[in-house]
Amino acid sequence: SVDTDGRVVRCDTFSKWVSPGLRCGFVTAPRPLIVKLAQGAGPSLGVSSPVQVFLVEMLRRWGPAGLHRHVQRVQAAYRRRCAVALTAAAEHLSGLARWEAPRGGMFLWLELLGVRSSADLLDEMTRERVCVVPGAFFSAHETPPDTPFVRVSFAAAEEEAMVEGFRRLGNVLRRRREAGAAPARSGTM
Repeated sequence: SVDTDGRVVRCDTFSKWVSPGLRCGFVTAPRPLIVKLAQGAGPSLGVSSPVQVFLVEMLRRWGPAGLHRHVQRVQAAYRRRCAVALTAAAEHLSGLARWEAPRGGMFLWLELLGVRSSADLLDEMTRERVCVVPGAFFSAHETPPDTPFVRVSFAAAEEEAMVEGFRRLGNVLRRRREAGAAPARSGTM
Protein backbone atom coordinates (compact mmCIF):
# COMPACT_ATOMS: atom_id res chain seq x y z
CA SER A 1 0.00 0.00 0.00
CA VAL A 2 1.02 3.60 -0.49
CA ASP A 3 0.05 4.39 3.10
CA THR A 4 3.27 3.62 4.96
CA ASP A 5 2.37 5.79 7.98
CA GLY A 6 -1.02 4.28 8.81
CA ARG A 7 -2.95 7.51 8.17
CA VAL A 8 -5.39 6.39 5.48
CA VAL A 9 -8.94 5.25 6.24
CA ARG A 10 -10.87 3.93 3.25
CA CYS A 11 -14.61 3.24 3.25
CA ASP A 12 -16.01 0.98 0.54
CA THR A 13 -19.26 -0.72 -0.37
CA PHE A 14 -20.24 -4.03 -1.88
CA SER A 15 -23.22 -2.45 -3.65
CA LYS A 16 -21.32 -1.32 -6.74
CA TRP A 17 -19.58 -4.58 -7.57
CA VAL A 18 -21.37 -7.43 -5.83
CA SER A 19 -24.99 -6.39 -6.27
CA PRO A 20 -26.64 -2.99 -6.84
CA GLY A 21 -28.48 -1.90 -3.72
CA LEU A 22 -26.63 -4.26 -1.37
CA ARG A 23 -26.20 -1.88 1.55
CA CYS A 24 -23.17 -3.36 3.20
CA GLY A 25 -19.73 -1.84 3.29
CA PHE A 26 -16.32 -2.20 4.84
CA VAL A 27 -13.46 -0.11 6.15
CA THR A 28 -9.78 -0.51 5.36
CA ALA A 29 -7.65 1.22 7.98
CA PRO A 30 -4.73 0.70 10.34
CA ARG A 31 -5.40 -2.27 12.66
CA PRO A 32 -5.63 -0.20 15.90
CA LEU A 33 -8.39 1.92 14.34
CA ILE A 34 -10.26 -1.16 13.09
CA VAL A 35 -10.17 -2.59 16.63
CA LYS A 36 -11.63 0.65 18.04
CA LEU A 37 -14.30 0.78 15.34
CA ALA A 38 -15.30 -2.81 16.05
CA GLN A 39 -15.50 -2.13 19.80
CA GLY A 40 -17.75 0.86 19.34
CA ALA A 41 -19.90 -0.28 16.48
CA GLY A 42 -20.90 -3.79 17.32
CA PRO A 43 -21.38 -6.32 14.56
CA SER A 44 -23.93 -4.55 12.42
CA LEU A 45 -23.97 -0.76 11.96
CA GLY A 46 -27.52 -1.16 10.69
CA VAL A 47 -26.96 -3.85 8.05
CA SER A 48 -29.00 -6.94 8.80
CA SER A 49 -26.97 -9.82 10.19
CA PRO A 50 -28.32 -12.33 7.63
CA VAL A 51 -27.02 -10.08 4.82
CA GLN A 52 -23.61 -9.95 6.45
CA VAL A 53 -23.53 -13.73 6.99
CA PHE A 54 -24.67 -14.35 3.41
CA LEU A 55 -22.02 -12.00 2.03
CA VAL A 56 -19.19 -13.57 4.07
CA GLU A 57 -20.24 -17.08 3.03
CA MET A 58 -20.61 -16.08 -0.62
CA LEU A 59 -17.14 -14.52 -0.70
CA ARG A 60 -15.68 -17.53 1.11
CA ARG A 61 -17.22 -19.95 -1.43
CA TRP A 62 -16.24 -17.85 -4.44
CA GLY A 63 -12.65 -17.36 -3.37
CA PRO A 64 -10.48 -14.80 -5.16
CA ALA A 65 -10.92 -16.40 -8.61
CA GLY A 66 -14.72 -16.57 -8.27
CA LEU A 67 -14.87 -12.97 -7.08
CA HIS A 68 -12.75 -11.89 -10.04
CA ARG A 69 -15.10 -13.70 -12.48
CA HIS A 70 -18.12 -12.08 -10.82
CA VAL A 71 -16.60 -8.58 -11.03
CA GLN A 72 -15.88 -9.16 -14.72
CA ARG A 73 -19.53 -10.14 -15.30
CA VAL A 74 -20.72 -7.03 -13.42
CA GLN A 75 -18.41 -4.81 -15.47
CA ALA A 76 -19.71 -6.33 -18.72
CA ALA A 77 -23.32 -5.84 -17.57
CA TYR A 78 -22.66 -2.18 -16.68
CA ARG A 79 -20.97 -1.60 -20.05
CA ARG A 80 -24.00 -3.11 -21.84
CA ARG A 81 -26.48 -1.11 -19.73
CA CYS A 82 -24.48 2.07 -20.22
CA ALA A 83 -24.58 1.53 -23.99
CA VAL A 84 -28.37 1.08 -23.79
CA ALA A 85 -28.68 4.30 -21.75
CA LEU A 86 -26.52 6.26 -24.19
CA THR A 87 -28.46 4.97 -27.19
CA ALA A 88 -31.78 5.79 -25.51
CA ALA A 89 -30.54 9.27 -24.59
CA ALA A 90 -29.47 9.92 -28.18
CA GLU A 91 -32.82 8.67 -29.48
CA HIS A 92 -35.13 10.41 -27.03
CA LEU A 93 -33.22 13.42 -25.66
CA SER A 94 -31.43 14.83 -28.68
CA GLY A 95 -31.83 18.61 -28.59
CA LEU A 96 -33.27 18.39 -25.05
CA ALA A 97 -30.22 17.40 -23.01
CA ARG A 98 -26.44 17.08 -23.07
CA TRP A 99 -24.33 14.28 -21.60
CA GLU A 100 -20.95 12.60 -21.66
CA ALA A 101 -20.42 8.87 -21.78
CA PRO A 102 -19.32 7.84 -18.29
CA ARG A 103 -15.86 6.29 -18.00
CA GLY A 104 -16.99 4.02 -15.19
CA GLY A 105 -19.68 3.48 -12.61
CA MET A 106 -23.41 3.07 -13.04
CA PHE A 107 -24.69 6.59 -13.57
CA LEU A 108 -25.27 8.91 -16.50
CA TRP A 109 -25.43 12.63 -15.77
CA LEU A 110 -27.73 14.68 -18.01
CA GLU A 111 -27.83 18.45 -18.38
CA LEU A 112 -31.44 19.34 -19.17
CA LEU A 113 -31.26 22.16 -21.70
CA GLY A 114 -33.38 25.22 -21.04
CA VAL A 115 -34.03 24.04 -17.47
CA ARG A 116 -32.84 26.22 -14.60
CA SER A 117 -33.64 23.73 -11.85
CA SER A 118 -34.21 20.04 -12.49
CA ALA A 119 -35.74 19.83 -9.01
CA ASP A 120 -38.59 22.03 -10.30
CA LEU A 121 -39.50 19.21 -12.72
CA LEU A 122 -39.55 16.52 -10.03
CA ASP A 123 -43.33 16.44 -9.58
CA GLU A 124 -43.94 16.15 -13.32
CA MET A 125 -41.21 13.52 -13.72
CA THR A 126 -42.71 11.55 -10.82
CA ARG A 127 -46.18 11.69 -12.41
CA GLU A 128 -44.63 10.37 -15.63
CA ARG A 129 -42.84 7.66 -13.63
CA VAL A 130 -39.41 8.96 -14.62
CA CYS A 131 -36.87 7.89 -12.02
CA VAL A 132 -33.98 10.36 -11.95
CA VAL A 133 -32.35 12.29 -9.12
CA PRO A 134 -32.05 16.08 -9.44
CA GLY A 135 -28.44 17.23 -9.26
CA ALA A 136 -29.23 19.62 -6.39
CA PHE A 137 -29.81 16.58 -4.16
CA PHE A 138 -26.05 15.94 -4.28
CA SER A 139 -25.09 19.41 -3.10
CA ALA A 140 -23.34 19.84 0.23
CA HIS A 141 -24.79 23.35 0.60
CA GLU A 142 -27.55 23.89 3.15
CA THR A 143 -29.54 25.61 0.42
CA PRO A 144 -28.59 23.78 -2.78
CA PRO A 145 -28.09 25.92 -5.87
CA ASP A 146 -30.38 25.51 -8.85
CA THR A 147 -28.92 23.08 -11.36
CA PRO A 148 -30.20 21.68 -14.64
CA PHE A 149 -28.50 18.31 -14.04
CA VAL A 150 -30.07 14.94 -13.20
CA ARG A 151 -28.44 11.63 -12.39
CA VAL A 152 -29.76 8.50 -14.10
CA SER A 153 -28.83 5.05 -12.79
CA PHE A 154 -28.45 2.24 -15.30
CA ALA A 155 -27.49 -0.35 -12.67
CA ALA A 156 -30.66 -2.29 -12.05
CA ALA A 157 -33.47 -1.26 -14.41
CA GLU A 158 -34.51 -3.67 -17.13
CA GLU A 159 -33.22 -2.41 -20.47
CA GLU A 160 -36.73 -1.94 -21.92
CA ALA A 161 -37.81 0.02 -18.85
CA MET A 162 -34.71 2.19 -19.11
CA VAL A 163 -35.45 3.05 -22.75
CA GLU A 164 -39.05 3.82 -21.80
CA GLY A 165 -37.82 6.09 -19.00
CA PHE A 166 -35.70 8.09 -21.43
CA ARG A 167 -38.71 8.35 -23.76
CA ARG A 168 -40.87 9.67 -20.92
CA LEU A 169 -38.19 12.13 -19.82
CA GLY A 170 -38.04 13.37 -23.41
CA ASN A 171 -41.80 13.90 -23.35
CA VAL A 172 -41.55 15.91 -20.12
CA LEU A 173 -38.81 18.10 -21.61
CA ARG A 174 -40.69 18.58 -24.90
CA ARG A 175 -43.82 19.70 -23.03
CA ARG A 176 -41.68 22.14 -21.03
CA ARG A 177 -40.13 23.50 -24.23
CA GLU A 178 -43.55 23.88 -25.85
CA ALA A 179 -44.65 25.80 -22.76
CA GLY A 180 -41.96 28.40 -23.46
CA ALA A 181 -38.44 27.31 -22.47
CA ALA A 182 -36.49 26.44 -25.64
CA PRO A 183 -33.14 24.64 -25.21
CA ALA A 184 -30.13 26.31 -26.81
CA ARG A 185 -27.63 23.45 -27.22
CA SER A 186 -27.80 19.75 -27.98
CA GLY A 187 -25.91 16.47 -28.01
CA THR A 188 -23.03 15.26 -25.92
CA MET A 189 -20.95 17.50 -23.68
